Amino acid sequence: MKDPQEYGKASDCWRLSKFLHDRDPILRQKAADAIIQLFQRMKSREELTRALRYMDISLGNLDDLRRFPPETYFQLMVIASFNENGRVRERAVHLLKETHRPGAIRYYLLRAADWVEQVRDAAREALGAFLKPAFRSEFIYLLPEVEWLLAVRRTDLSELFVKIIDLITSERLTRETIQLLSAYEQSRLLLFRHYLKREGLTDPLLSLILQDKSFLIRGEVFRYMQALPGDRQRAILSGLIRDRSAKIRLHALYALKPYRESFRDEIVALLSDTSPSVREWARLYLRQEHFPSAAYYRDKVGVEDPSSGDIMGLAETGSAEDVGVFEKFIRRPASQLACLIAISRLNPSLAVGYALDLLTHFSSKTSRKCVEILAKSPDPATLDRVREMYRRGTARDKRLILGLYNRIGGWVIIADIMLALMDPDLRAMAWGYLHKWRQAAVHRFTVPSSKEVARAQEAYEWVSNAQLAMSYEQEKLWKELPFFLRS
Repeated sequence: MKDPQEYGKASDCWRLSKFLHDRDPILRQKAADAIIQLFQRMKSREELTRALRYMDISLGNLDDLRRFPPETYFQLMVIASFNENGRVRERAVHLLKETHRPGAIRYYLLRAADWVEQVRDAAREALGAFLKPAFRSEFIYLLPEVEWLLAVRRTDLSELFVKIIDLITSERLTRETIQLLSAYEQSRLLLFRHYLKREGLTDPLLSLILQDKSFLIRGEVFRYMQALPGDRQRAILSGLIRDRSAKIRLHALYALKPYRESFRDEIVALLSDTSPSVREWARLYLRQEHFPSAAYYRDKVGVEDPSSGDIMGLAETGSAEDVGVFEKFIRRPASQLACLIAISRLNPSLAVGYALDLLTHFSSKTSRKCVEILAKSPDPATLDRVREMYRRGTARDKRLILGLYNRIGGWVIIADIMLALMDPDLRAMAWGYLHKWRQAAVHRFTVPSSKEVARAQEAYEWVSNAQLAMSYEQEKLWKELPFFLRS
C-alpha cells in the first residue's frame, strides 16, 4: 500500500476507508488523517455525498471508531452520516449528538432532509438542542444550508426553517455580527434579506447595507426603497449614484427616473463614467433636452489629462475626425488603452499599427485588446511582423502571440502552431490549440493557397523529424494532420 497521504482525490476516500479497521494503530491513524484531509477539501453537498457514500463503514464497525482521538472520531462520525446505508446514517447522527459539538450543525441540517424518515427525525432532534441564542452565530454562518431546506421536496421542512430564522433574527443586527461574516458574502446577503423582510429598510439597517463591501448586498436597497417617502429615496439615490460599483451606479440611474430633474448635474457627471452602460444611460436621459454629448466630450478631452471615460465617450459619440485627438494621448500610460479602443472603433486600419506597437505591452488588458484588434485583420504584412516579434520575444510574448494565432485560426497560422511544439514551455499550450484547429478544420470549406499548404507541410516535416515524446492522444492527432495538409 502506498502512503495514505499520497492519495489526493475525493474519490480516494473509499479506498482508504478499509484501513480504518486495520490492526496497526499507526496505519489506522494515517488513513483517518488522509480521509479527513480529503473530506475538508469538499465543499458542495453533491461532492460530499458522491465521495463518502461508499465508505467501508457499517453498523458492525461503527462503534470501533471510538478508539480514535476525540477530534478524529468526531470527523469520522460526520463522514459516516453520508453513508449509503440509512441505518448507518441514523446511528452516526445519534453518535454525533453525544459529542455535543456545534460543528455538527451543518450536517444535522443536511440529514434533516434525508430520504429516510428515521434519519430525518434523529437530525431534527439533534438540531433542537442547538436552537438557542448561544448558537445563533453558527446558524448565521450556515444560512445557505438553512435556505436549502425550503428547496427539499421529499419532506416539509418549513417549520424547522421558520424556527431557525426566528432564532437568527431574534436579536438586533449589529456591525459586530456583520464583521464576523466578512468572508462569507452569501451568508451576509441572506442575513440582510431576512432582516429586510422582517423590518423593512430602517435607518440602522440601511447604514449597515450601504457600508458593506459587496455590491450584491448594497443592491438590496433598490428592492425596498420604493416603500420610502420621495425625499428619503432621493437622499439614498444621491449616494448610490456615486457608488464604487458600476452596477450600483447603473441601477441608481434606472431608479432616479422620476427624479431626474433633481439629479441633472450628477447625470452630466456620469457622462464621464468608466462604465459604458452608465455613460449610455446618462446620454439617454440628456438626449431629451438635446444635450450636445459629442461637443461635451471634445471639450473634456481637450484638456491636458483627460479621463478614460471622456475618451471612450468621445469614441462612442464622435467621428473619424476625432482620431487625431486619440493619437495625441495614446502614448500616455493612463490613457493608452482607452485611446487604442477609441481608434479601433473609429479607424480600424489605423488601430492595427498601434496594436502591433503595443502587443507586448506590460499591461495584460492592453495586450488582450491588441490581440483582439490584430485577429480581425491578419494580412500578410501584419503576420510577418508578428512572427518576427515571436522570434525575438520573451516567454510571455510568445504565449501571447500563440494565443493570437489561435484567435486568427485557419490555414494561415497552422504552421506557426505546429512550430510552437518545439518550445518545451509552449508545448502544452500548442497541443491544445492544435486540437482546436483540427476540430474546426472538419467544418472549414475554404481552399488554402499553395504557399500556406507548403509552409504547413514543411513545419509538419520539421517537427516530425524532431521525434517529440507524445501521448497516445497527441500521437493520434499528429497522424491525422497529413490528411488536412494535402495540396
